[in-house]
Amino acid sequence: TCETNMLYEDGKIYLAGCSVGTHAVNYTYGTEKLPNITVTAATASTKTTGYVPEGNFEAGDEYIIHIGGADRVFFVLNTSGNNVNLIMNQNIDSNKVAWCGDDTLCRTNGNLDNTKGPITANAYLASQTADWEVTPTLPTIEQVQSVGCVKSSAETCPGWAYDYLDSSVAYPKEHPVSNLSGYWISFIPDTSDNIGYYVYKSGAIYAENMKNTTTSGVRPVITISKALFN
Repeated sequence: TCETNMLYEDGKIYLAGCSVGTHAVNYTYGTEKLPNITVTAATASTKTTGYVPEGNFEAGDEYIIHIGGADRVFFVLNTSGNNVNLIMNQNIDSNKVAWCGDDTLCRTNGNLDNTKGPITANAYLASQTADWEVTPTLPTIEQVQSVGCVKSSAETCPGWAYDYLDSSVAYPKEHPVSNLSGYWISFIPDTSDNIGYYVYKSGAIYAENMKNTTTSGVRPVITISKALFN
């Protein structure tokens, strides 16, 4: 277990505050290299469905981040040591993909096997964000649960975590252009070898066949240093 991890100028990742069992582990430290992105707190006049930040990295705090050559809106999910995890305000694009749909990679002995993880969704996210200065991931179930989303038929997520920023659309909150129904999360179920989980447009976590290509897309989560917010 390690308290923090950072990317340094020599391209290596150094771990800090690590231990293995009861034994301390020592690592060499370098100079932290921050990604070349800009982070701007939303104001009362620029915010969408999030909250104007007060400097405490509260869930739902809204920031405009210049990443991948464009200004994109992100909301704070939670913090981890010196890092902040943020989720983008919408899916990376309007395409819908499978959680794991490759008939070779996503099967074991011919059967769908969700222990392989969201191979298809991860690959698609990587392909659409290849020019980003940080590597995004799919949201984890711990991250979406930390802001109130639960496995339920009821609306449980805060609005910024699931809607498509179109306040004119009533339930279910669905973008009139993209026609998306949600976004996949990386959670690997411990039952039912053919399902994955996603955050649905109703504001709850649902199970879905992992090969389904008509429901969900991918919504990036990025992890960046608190130093970028100063």
